[in-house]
Amino acid sequence: HQNKSQTQQLPFLLSKVPLSLHSSRQQVVASNAFGAFPIWARLFLREFVLIYNSKESDIISIMNNINEQTKSELFEKAENMLKFSYSPYSHFCVGAALLCTDGTIYTGCNIENAAYGPSNCAERTAIFKAVSEGKKDFVAIAIVGGKEGIIEDFCPPCGVCRQVLSEFCKKDFLILLKDKKNQVKEFTLEQLLPESFSL
Repeated sequence: HQNKSQTQQLPFLLSKVPLSLHSSRQQVVASNAFGAFPIWARLFLREFVLIYNSKESDIISIMNNINEQTKSELFEKAENMLKFSYSPYSHFCVGAALLCTDGTIYTGCNIENAAYGPSNCAERTAIFKAVSEGKKDFVAIAIVGGKEGIIEDFCPPCGVCRQVLSEFCKKDFLILLKDKKNQVKEFTLEQLLPESFSL
């Protein structure tokens, strides 16, 4: 089973890794509450996941200082957006709450159009709002949805939204989903979109 006490010691364990192990490139792979981690730290984390049987999403949550309270806040804001959904055609309401690295949260809902093509998903609404205000560094997004705004099952992002997220988010960006039983699923962007398109 997952050893939470070991997982909680992650910052301390990282601080004990000799500086001599730093890559000469100093390639930064994540920025978070514990500072910027170069590639050697990422490899260390991978080993930590295997040794202590921790979920990678748990490690990433710790790295980005995303605690349960933050997750609850994101889900609360995402659920609050369901009432703003404009979905007269599908009647499927979606709400999203996007967390920036500076702690700012941008929300979004789906907005449909009679021509269907111009419709916009909740995730992209949140992303576009944030980018239009100068924010381009994100760590997580919470997404909920259901017919008539009633949450039933998990509501993962569509393929278009995954591609848009990949434009601005790192591979370890967290995607948080919740169903009617308050069960939570967590994925990294890399898990949901292992091969994104880029130029």
